[in-house]
Amino acid sequence: MDEELKELIEATATQTTRQFEELYERLDGVAVDLGARIDGVEARLDAKIDNVTAEARHDRNAILDSVANVNERLTREANDIRSDLHRRFDDTDAFIKYTYDEFERRVSALEEKQE
Repeated sequence: MDEELKELIEATATQTTRQFEELYERLDGVAVDLGARIDGVEARLDAKIDNVTAEARHDRNAILDSVANVNERLTREANDIRSDLHRRFDDTDAFIKYTYDEFERRVSALEEKQE
């Protein structure tokens, strides 16, 4: 019986070893499949990240262009306002000078009449 038990243990060990080898082979296949899937997911994520990055750059450039356009329009408007303000100031200054000269002429005329 010892010999029978020994053969049974050896047979069981051989069978267990074969089952582990089969399991390792299947695990290797699963690992390769999983690696391929991970590579596929990584490639898709890289493509999406590149796409999102490109869209963000485009949006940023559009915003920068819009800000530049608004800045340009505001600069033009400010220049127009300054120009109009200077023109009005010059008109007001000329009117005050004319009024003062007219006042001086009338005062001089009245002074001459009284003398």
